[in-house]
Amino acid sequence: MTDLKGDEGFAGRVMWTSAVVAAVFLVFLLQMSLAVSLGFGLGWATGFVGFLSWKVALDRLVAQGPEAAARQGKTWLLLIMALKLPIVGGILALAILVLEVDLLALAGGVAVVPSVVLLKLVGKACFGAARRPVGPRLV
Repeated sequence: MTDLKGDEGFAGRVMWTSAVVAAVFLVFLLQMSLAVSLGFGLGWATGFVGFLSWKVALDRLVAQGPEAAARQGKTWLLLIMALKLPIVGGILALAILVLEVDLLALAGGVAVVPSVVLLKLVGKACFGAARRPVGPRLV
């Protein structure tokens, strides 16, 4: 199991990497179509803001201490979940219906941040624990 207790900068690295990945994809998608690139960009922004909202909520819960987090934790997380779902659903519905963005590009944009999280966790599990050089020793 991957231990993230001592990894304070994990969320920041996820946000930075997902922004770079989205920017690279947007450069190539702008050559295809405006609807595709707009859909991908809106999808990525939705996933990014969703990840950021969870990060801020969990940071505030941890900063309050274990007693307050135990009392208020479920309430805050349920409130965020209940408020975020209709807001995100409304934004995505308006993007599809009014702006006529590409639905597949929108879904691909939303999937960028969770994909980066997954790849960073797998990389840390495979290579992070092994602090030894790969390959034969030359000296």
